[in-house]
Amino acid sequence: MLLQLLGWSRHRARWMYLFIGVTLIILYSRHSDMLDRLGWFGTAGLLASFLLYLILRKKPRVLPFAAPALTLVVTAYCLVMHGMGLTQSDLPAWVLLGLLASMPRSHLKLSIGLIAYTGGVLLYIDYSAPFPFVVLIAVFGLYLAVQSGQVRREAYELNKLRLEELDRAYSELTHAHEELQEAQLDSMRYAALAERASIARDIHDGLGHHLTSLIIQLQAIDLMLQKGHSEEADQRVREALDLSREGMKEVRRAVREWSEDESMLGLAALRGLVSRVEARSKLRCEWVQDGPISDWPIGTSIALYRVLQESLTNVLKHARAKNVTVRLSETESSVELSITDDGEYRSSDPPEPGFGLTGMRKRCLEAGGSCEFLPRAGGGLTVVAILPLLEPEPDMRAQELQPQAKGVPDHP
Repeated sequence: MLLQLLGWSRHRARWMYLFIGVTLIILYSRHSDMLDRLGWFGTAGLLASFLLYLILRKKPRVLPFAAPALTLVVTAYCLVMHGMGLTQSDLPAWVLLGLLASMPRSHLKLSIGLIAYTGGVLLYIDYSAPFPFVVLIAVFGLYLAVQSGQVRREAYELNKLRLEELDRAYSELTHAHEELQEAQLDSMRYAALAERASIARDIHDGLGHHLTSLIIQLQAIDLMLQKGHSEEADQRVREALDLSREGMKEVRRAVREWSEDESMLGLAALRGLVSRVEARSKLRCEWVQDGPISDWPIGTSIALYRVLQESLTNVLKHARAKNVTVRLSETESSVELSITDDGEYRSSDPPEPGFGLTGMRKRCLEAGGSCEFLPRAGGGLTVVAILPLLEPEPDMRAQELQPQAKGVPDHP
């Protein structure tokens, strides 16, 4: 008990309790009337039982049995001393109060029973010795001191347990967040791969068929010209032209189907993409719209969606940013989209122009606009895409498809 008051380490507790017990045995053997051998051994046995309890109370399963056992030992001691007609001392009160003070709050019912029993023992003790009130005050003072230390220690253990649980929950949430970010990036990559496969199938089934027929016609025309069948060759040339026009129609039809996908068109698609990224990641996204927005051409809508998608993917994957601001504004002839993050980019360490950044810039140039990457003063990057509101000519659009058909831009 004094160990708790002095703040010694737990490793010295048993030796300190042993020292206190031996001291009390010597004290009571010299300053009490219990001078016969039986009384002295009874006192030693009582203190030894208390020391054994102090050692065993660290085991939660043993404590509910050790406390009542020690209480019975104290009762037997008092009854034996009273039956032998020996002078009673306040030693049982010290033992019981020490027992009561060391009881954890989890054993509330047991503690209440011991309180009642301790009161009975205190009334049973004969206080005819000199200065009884000083001894009583010392006993209760020791009880309050040890009990306060017990409460403080239990509060410390409870707080430590809660902190460990919070750390464990935080680690689990961090790991789950990282897994969600990886899953989101994987889903975006899988969507791009699925789109690429769909485009490849459309080209193979539609345009590939017309090109194969055109090659056969041209080979036949070559043979006819070698044999001097010019009239038949002229007929086959007209058929080859028809096949070429059918192929062009097939290309335009496929482009129209890809472009008219509602998930990639207009203002709602951009806001939906921002909302999905914010919901599936730890990134805080702010949407800012300056003024009203009109309906955009199909090519402009696709380019804006792709630029926003690629920019947010780069922020999640590389920037280590916490906040992103997406701003959209429109003039009479153009629409401007800017994506600003507070990541780790610095002007002294510019990003490498990989497929992602090159693809965004190329897509905007093909749509008749521009795409710039501007560093922020406090760290981070701003992507600014400016695209025209005018619909490109059909022939120009067909020519612009050729560079894109070589592959889908990947991340930087």
